[in-house]
Amino acid sequence: MFDLKSAYGFNEKAANEGAKMLIGPDPNKDYVLIRRLPNDDYRTEITKTFQAHGKSLELLKTHDSKSHAKRDAELQCEVLAKTIVVGWGANFSEGGKVLKNTYEERLRVLIAYPDFKTDCIEFATNKANYPLEVEVEEVKKP
Repeated sequence: MFDLKSAYGFNEKAANEGAKMLIGPDPNKDYVLIRRLPNDDYRTEITKTFQAHGKSLELLKTHDSKSHAKRDAELQCEVLAKTIVVGWGANFSEGGKVLKNTYEERLRVLIAYPDFKTDCIEFATNKANYPLEVEVEEVKKP
C-alpha cells in the first residue's frame, strides 16, 4: 500500500529550525544550518520583497537585462539569508577568517559565492534532508 505520510512527510522541527548541511569533516563545527524550502517565512518574505521592488525590477528589465538579473539574484539572496540559510558552524571561514553568523554576513556570502547559494537551495529542497521520524508503533499498525 502506498503511504503518503512516509513518501511525502518531513520532520517539522528540522524544517523550521534547520538541518545541518555538512561541509567538512567535523559535523559539530563544519556545517551550514538550512531550513526547508518552501516554508511559510520564505513564502511571506519572497512575496513582500519582490512586491516592494517590482517596479524598479521591471524598469531594469526593459533597460538593462544584465543589471536586472543581478538585482533579481541579490533580492533572492536577501530572502534566503533571512529565511533559509540560518547559521553555520564554528569552522565556517573564508580565506582562513572565521565568519560571524549574522544576516549581513550570510547575505554577503550568498551573493559572493553563487555555487554556495545553489548548494544551499538544493539542500533545502531535498526532502531527504528532513526525514520523517516514523515511530515504531505507527509501523506496527495494520
